Amino acid sequence: MYSKKILNKDKKIRILLDSDSFNTLLDKNVNKAKLILEYSYKDPFIFYRSPQKTGHDELKKISEFNLKYDESNNIKSIETKDDSSTMFFRKKTKDIIGYAKYFLKRSELKDSEIELMKLIFILADFTMVNKETPHVLITSC
Repeated sequence: MYSKKILNKDKKIRILLDSDSFNTLLDKNVNKAKLILEYSYKDPFIFYRSPQKTGHDELKKISEFNLKYDESNNIKSIETKDDSSTMFFRKKTKDIIGYAKYFLKRSELKDSEIELMKLIFILADFTMVNKETPHVLITSC
């Protein structure tokens, strides 16, 4: 049996939740989504969620990150409430759509697929800024 400790409570793990996915899962009363949310205030996890309105109290308790946009509707920066930090985001929306088309091997994309690809790039930026802390994206897409 594998007995190596894989989670060290002294080292934080940032969990990024796709709010759209979790809203849908909670609307359907999916127990696995509720179980994940039960860990949102336990060490070593730090939970954030994508900005989206929710009617679910358990999801409202998790801090949203805020996206600031420029005049061309590109994400300009990402702000987190808990640590009051701002991270500049340099990917243009048209480039993200291009990457999504390439990776998904389709010329037409759903809005949800574009939003998911944005989340992947946001996660990558979080990881680049803080390489010492592991980052995980949880989505149902």
